[in-house]
Amino acid sequence: MSNRSSIIILFFFILFYIIYGMYVSVPSYIDLRIVGGVGFVQFLFSIYSSLKNGQKLISPYIIFLIVLYVFHVGQSLIYPFDIVSKNDLVGFMGITIADVFSAQLVSFSFIAFFQIGALLYKPKKCVNAYDDAVTAQQEKRLTRIGWFIAIISVYPYYQELISNAILSLTRGYGALYEGEVKIGLANLQTVIADYFIPSIICLYIGYRRKNAIRIILTSILLFNSLIILITGGRSEAVIILGLLLVLRNYLVKPFTRKNLVAIGGCAVIVLMLLSSIAQMRSNTNRSLKDTFKISSNKEDSNGVVSAIGEMGGSMFCQIWTKEIISQTGDYRYGSSYAYAFTSIIPNLGFWSLHPAKVHADLGSWLTSQKGLTFGTGYSMVAEAYINFGYFGFLIMMLWGYLAARIFGYIGIALDKRDIAYMAFVLVFFWFALKIPRNSFVGIVRAIFYFALPIYWYTRGYIFKPKHK
Repeated sequence: MSNRSSIIILFFFILFYIIYGMYVSVPSYIDLRIVGGVGFVQFLFSIYSSLKNGQKLISPYIIFLIVLYVFHVGQSLIYPFDIVSKNDLVGFMGITIADVFSAQLVSFSFIAFFQIGALLYKPKKCVNAYDDAVTAQQEKRLTRIGWFIAIISVYPYYQELISNAILSLTRGYGALYEGEVKIGLANLQTVIADYFIPSIICLYIGYRRKNAIRIILTSILLFNSLIILITGGRSEAVIILGLLLVLRNYLVKPFTRKNLVAIGGCAVIVLMLLSSIAQMRSNTNRSLKDTFKISSNKEDSNGVVSAIGEMGGSMFCQIWTKEIISQTGDYRYGSSYAYAFTSIIPNLGFWSLHPAKVHADLGSWLTSQKGLTFGTGYSMVAEAYINFGYFGFLIMMLWGYLAARIFGYIGIALDKRDIAYMAFVLVFFWFALKIPRNSFVGIVRAIFYFALPIYWYTRGYIFKPKHK
C-alpha cells in the first residue's frame, strides 16, 4: 500500500468523526463505543501504515505512536470491548458523556492528522556510508563525551534517585511533590542529573560491539528502572524499558518474531504491575515486596485494562482545556510554542519565574485554572487546541512529519554508520516519550541542552581537533 492510499484512508477516518459528530446530538455510551471502535481500527491502521512506510515494529516512531494513542485516547480504545475502566472519565469531577464524546472526536482526528504528517515523509535508502576512519573517529568522540557527562552526573542522579525512593517508601509517593519548587540555580543538580541516562546511551552506542560492557550498561538501566518503580514512578521506568528495546533492536540484533511474542507477554505483565503500583504508591511505610505484588482485588483483576484506563485518563486535559476556552476565548495562537523556546535561556536570576514557566507550562496553567491539589500534566492534542482551536490539526501534522523524519532516519544512520546522528535520535527519543503527557516546553531543552551538543561534539563541530 502506498503512502498516498494510506493518507486517503486516514482522511476517511477523519470524515467519519466529522459526520458522526454532526449526527449525534445527545451521545450515550453506545456512541463512545462506536467512536472508540473506529478509533481502534485507526490505531491498528496507523501502525500498519507506519510499517509499510519503512518503520520497524520496535522503533522510536512506532513506540512514540503507541504512547501517543494510549495517553490521549486509551480509555476510548477499550470501550469497543464493552469494558469501562474503574478510572473512567465519565463522572470524574463533573465530566459527562458528551464531554468525552467531543474529546474523542477531536483527539482521534488530531492523531489521524499526526499520522498523515508522518506519512508525508518517506525514508530514503542509504547511498554512501562513512568510511571506517570517520566512523572510528565519531565512536571515539561519542565514548569520550559519554564518559565525561557520566562522571559529572552519576552522583546527582543517584542521590536524587535513592533519596526519592526512601522518601516515597516512608511517606508516600505524594511526598515527592510537597517540597518547594526549585527555580534557577537551585535546580542545577537536577539538570546535571538529567545527563546520566544520555551518557549511558552514548556509551552503549560507542561500546555496542563489546558484549561485557553492553551487559553492564543494560544492567545499570534495568537497575534504574527498578528503583523508579520502587519509588512509585512509572512513566520513566517504562521509557527506560522502551529505550532498551530500541537499543537492542538497532545496535545489537534485530528481534525475531519469537522475541516479539515474548516482548508482548512481558508488556502485559508490566501493565499489570503498573496498575498495582498505582494503587499502593501513596501508602506510607510500605516494603519493597509491596511494590511488586500484583493486586488480588477482584476490582483490580484486569490490571492491563486498569493501567490503560488510567493512562488514557489524560484526555481530561483536552476536555478541561476546551471547557475553559469556550468560556474565555483565550486562544494562545502559537505563543505557548514560542515561549517554550525561551527555556533555552536558563533562569540565572533574571526573573522570579521563567517566561517559559509562566506562558508555556500548560500543565501548571491547567492545574491552577481548575484549582486542583494534584498535577494534571498536559497533552499534545490539548496544546494544539489551546493554540489554534480546531485548526490545531495543522500543528499535529507538522509534529507527525518531524517525528517521522527524526525517528525514521535512525535506520539510515545505522546503514550510513553515522554515529553522531544515532546518538542524537536516541537521546531525543529518551526525552520525547514524555511529551504525549506534557507540553511542548518539555522538549526544547532536551534538544538544545542534550541531544544537539552531543551530536555537535561527536561530529567534531565542538572542540574540533587541529590537523597537523
